[in-house]
Amino acid sequence: NASMYDAQQGSTSGAHIDVSTASGSNAYHGSLYAHRGTSWLNAAPFFFKQDADIPSYDKLPELHRYILGGTFGGPIIKNKLFGYLAYQHLHASDQELGDTALDVPVGLSDDRSQSALAGLANTSFGTSLTATQIDQTAYALFNSPALPGEPGKWLIPNDDLKGAAPSAAHIDNAFLPGTARFIADLAVANLDYNATGKDTLAAKYYYQHDPTTSPYSYSSVPGFTEHLDSGAQVFSITNTYVVKSNLSTTQTIGVLRERSEER
Repeated sequence: NASMYDAQQGSTSGAHIDVSTASGSNAYHGSLYAHRGTSWLNAAPFFFKQDADIPSYDKLPELHRYILGGTFGGPIIKNKLFGYLAYQHLHASDQELGDTALDVPVGLSDDRSQSALAGLANTSFGTSLTATQIDQTAYALFNSPALPGEPGKWLIPNDDLKGAAPSAAHIDNAFLPGTARFIADLAVANLDYNATGKDTLAAKYYYQHDPTTSPYSYSSVPGFTEHLDSGAQVFSITNTYVVKSNLSTTQTIGVLRERSEER
């Protein structure tokens, strides 16, 4: 609910999320499901296909998505106490979300000598630097190799346009592949108790753990991957009592715990 919610939601702005879950019954029931999706039959994304900066072998970013889950519910005490469990695991690796593009000096190649870097600066910015005037920190960075397991030869990649001037259609002249990963484990547990014909009690627990990996969140160059470990737990107890046919009362108490940790 994004707006126009009723008084029981409170007055705080922003979205409110209501979750309805299944419950157990006098009959045992359950389900098992799985799904696998890949980029095997995908077409190249429109902007990837049009972008000359992206090499032909990266026009179709890889996507792998796996889902496995199941549910089970039934009576613990017939007509009185019912239980229900559900679990789902999701794993997704998406190259389209993990790729990045950046702007490097026009014409940057494997020649990272001080004289070559001075020439690139003079050509691009109209300066008149000499080799001895190249900043030593910049020189060291441009000559830093890519970290083990990271794409490319250099920490700062070569110019993919090979000296062609960037244009409005191709502002960035270097492309770096990467893979964003998302993993989620979700579980629901319910207990429903019929105390009397008029009084019911429901205890619900929800668990979610969804760490993500993003290769270029911290930097435009590889080697500084963001690892975001996040999740949540929700526990609630709800008592519903029917006073008469047109009047009932509901009391709910709940606890929410959220976690988000970057490294």
